[in-house]
Amino acid sequence: TKFNFLGIDPTQAVNTRLLVNGVEVESKALVVQSDGHQTIRFVHLFDEPGIHRIAVEIPALEGELDVNNNRIEKSVRVIKKNVTVLYIESFRWEAKFIARELGNWEKVDFRMISGLTQRNFLDLLPKTLEEWSEIDVFVLGNVERDVFPPAVLRAIQDRVEAGAGLLVIGGRNNFGAGGYAGSPIAELLPVILRQGDPYDEKQPVTFQRTTDGRAAFMLNFAADPGENNEAWNTLPPSAGLSSIQGVKHAAQVLLENQDKHPVLVAGEYGVGRTLALLTESTWRWVLNDLEDDVAEKTAESHEKFWRQLMLWLANRDDLKGVSLRMEGAVSPLTVDEGAEFVVGVTDENGTPVEGARVEIQIFREGAEDQSRPETVQAAIHAKKDEAYKLPYKAVLHGNFRVVAIATKNGEEIGRDEMEINVHRPNEEMKIVSANYDALRRMAVLTNGGFATPDASGDSRPVAEILRELLERAKSLNYTTEKTERLKFWSGDTPVALYVLMTLFCVLLAAEWFIRKRVGLV
Repeated sequence: TKFNFLGIDPTQAVNTRLLVNGVEVESKALVVQSDGHQTIRFVHLFDEPGIHRIAVEIPALEGELDVNNNRIEKSVRVIKKNVTVLYIESFRWEAKFIARELGNWEKVDFRMISGLTQRNFLDLLPKTLEEWSEIDVFVLGNVERDVFPPAVLRAIQDRVEAGAGLLVIGGRNNFGAGGYAGSPIAELLPVILRQGDPYDEKQPVTFQRTTDGRAAFMLNFAADPGENNEAWNTLPPSAGLSSIQGVKHAAQVLLENQDKHPVLVAGEYGVGRTLALLTESTWRWVLNDLEDDVAEKTAESHEKFWRQLMLWLANRDDLKGVSLRMEGAVSPLTVDEGAEFVVGVTDENGTPVEGARVEIQIFREGAEDQSRPETVQAAIHAKKDEAYKLPYKAVLHGNFRVVAIATKNGEEIGRDEMEINVHRPNEEMKIVSANYDALRRMAVLTNGGFATPDASGDSRPVAEILRELLERAKSLNYTTEKTERLKFWSGDTPVALYVLMTLFCVLLAAEWFIRKRVGLV
């Protein structure tokens, strides 16, 4: 927070307070600087997401004309952090394309450990309980069980039980083929493993959705059911499937192949979510010999598939709804200042909704009827991938609750809200009449003098002050430096140019004469 002090003793200490939701959480004393500008920094960590109101204030100082600007208030929205994904893998095609889809996604903090020896691998794993708790989703690729010390597998199990997600991807060194039967990972998974169960490289995979799969968020590639079915039907067939002994009770088979063999199985462990993807061939959705327009759609399906898996595992599959923010102004606003509300509307797949109706309702804190908004504005027909924008101009000061409601075809899609703070103009800066007390204090602090036109009070006449300043100026020693540039020639036909040309010709002739005299020509 930046403070501007005027006419305050530069040695004076001022107490500042930080309040969060009306409760003082920290206070600091600052000493006013000689230039009247001072910055103080507060740091506060929020425990819960949501809208929080923060304020910084200082007490009223002696002789202050306006105490309303001694407090600055702002509402902030605290959101959950990005999904942190730890992907442990060997070198293979599947890993390359998974890393591409997740590594470039702003909603994910993607960390990958791949193709390393056990010694280097252990150095890159989380060390402390706090570091383990930062991981939201664990993805285990084609890595044998023996690579992991028992303590690491137990740490993953504890983290999933506490709410993290786990995805295990099929391969030659995973599930039963990788020795995971009887391990903590096997206990977490929604499928039953047997030691030595093979990975069948030639087993065909056609990615057919089950009844549960058709209702699953993570397998929706389009909002329209017909478009979603078409997206799944155009996926290229592939091969490669891990063998299992069965599916655990309460687990859901979401994808299966043409032989009804499970391909994707979902389950829960504690408060965490788990997935078993028994193939390693989704990379063929990107690299294939399909027609260009079809291949482009299957590549888009690959991106949505992996990103939606991560959101589901992290329990963040609540994409449908409305997001509200304000642009074009620095919060808090001042009366008569303009800004713009920007509203994003997405469906259950996180795809922007086109042609919705967005309404902004603004409620002023302290109004008699809190159910009746002060202002209502609406916008419709935003283009696809664009947000809905509504202008706003602050008319009254105070705290306001802003609610954005999105509907389409008469059905509410979702709503979001935020708080904005509108301040009154800084009246202290608008006062044009002289504050003699403040001026007198400034004169004393700077070893100067104080004078008024009428020589009222303890001030001296202005004429007397001016005569004294003139006398002082006469005794001052000062140096004046003057730099002047003189041109060697000027005018349209400079004489100096002719002189130089003549001298040049004479020198050339002399040089030729000397060379001829000595026999060099």
